[in-house]
Amino acid sequence: MIADIAMHSNFLEIWGDRMFAASWQGGLLLALAWLICRFWKRFPASTRCWIWRIAYFKFALVLLLGGFLQLPILPGSIKNNNSIANSKGKEPTSSQRVADATSVDYAIELTSEFNRRPAEVPLRSNDRLPVNNKKWINNTFLFVIWIVGCAFCLFNVIRQQMFARKLLAKSSPLVNEQFQSYYRVLSSQLKLSNPPKVAMSSAIKSPILVGAIKPTILIPESVIRSFGLDELRLIVAHELAHSKRCDLMWNWLPVLVRTGFFFHPLVWIAQSRLALDQEIACDFLALNCTRVRCQHYANVLVKVSSGMSSQRPPTLAAIGVASSFKTLKSRILEMSQFNYQTSRATQLLSMTIVAVGLFLIAPIDLVARQKNSIRKKTDVQ
Repeated sequence: MIADIAMHSNFLEIWGDRMFAASWQGGLLLALAWLICRFWKRFPASTRCWIWRIAYFKFALVLLLGGFLQLPILPGSIKNNNSIANSKGKEPTSSQRVADATSVDYAIELTSEFNRRPAEVPLRSNDRLPVNNKKWINNTFLFVIWIVGCAFCLFNVIRQQMFARKLLAKSSPLVNEQFQSYYRVLSSQLKLSNPPKVAMSSAIKSPILVGAIKPTILIPESVIRSFGLDELRLIVAHELAHSKRCDLMWNWLPVLVRTGFFFHPLVWIAQSRLALDQEIACDFLALNCTRVRCQHYANVLVKVSSGMSSQRPPTLAAIGVASSFKTLKSRILEMSQFNYQTSRATQLLSMTIVAVGLFLIAPIDLVARQKNSIRKKTDVQ
């Protein structure tokens, strides 16, 4: 099947052009997003998440739609001498007339020679070769490598989904009246009309949220035994914040872009930064909901992360409160600057950046500048 697709040189040429355009345009937007999120710390974590997502949208739109917004910034082709002379209102010189006459005579000679040729037997479709054989071979080779890489990434996605289903199958409902009372209050404060289910599991070491369409909060049995209800309330508030923000659903965007652009280093770097900003945004939402001191919340995070197993849950199938100590350090540092009230100037600036980002995701195509040339009509008898 891949060989049949590769025989269509037009498809491979379009695919190659779009992959190249999406790689440099999306990479440029990701680099801009990194600069904004790295040096402008006043942006809330939720705004930074949208900046990363807009940059990821750029890859998908350019690959699927191509460049429907043409920007004429490339230099045009060199005009012929006759058109240049006519555009300036001058008569062509004798050398220009000789050059034009020579080109016309040569074209007439080629036409006459073509008409004298006998009719050739048309080639079969399997015998036709692309016009540019070298470019066709390169595109075919790159396309096969791309298919193999995408298949490997899709295999990992399927494996993660199977892992999440196994976790749900081994879980059991959490029955605790006092905990359920806390849970209903948190769901009401976050305005969740259909909150996720809560279950226990012995197959995990840290609490996680599983399922993008029908989310379920899985809490390890060891955490239930060793943590108090007040600490469990903070943990569950963080997972409910993930459900409120639909992070598991939005995580499909970077995963699909990473599948199609697995060779792009900025795609992998941006995904880790996006995951960090998602955790920070959920920390702020949990703090705003529970109204506890940041130090107490940070102590719970450290306690949960210290018991985390070395095998972390996949970011697509599940997302949790625990993280590595390097990530935890960044979260606590951001937490030290937490403010319940966001200034109006910061909100306005965030909305402006997101609006500009939405404008920049439009697929563009760099074309040559329009050249003013006068076509010369020649009647060949």
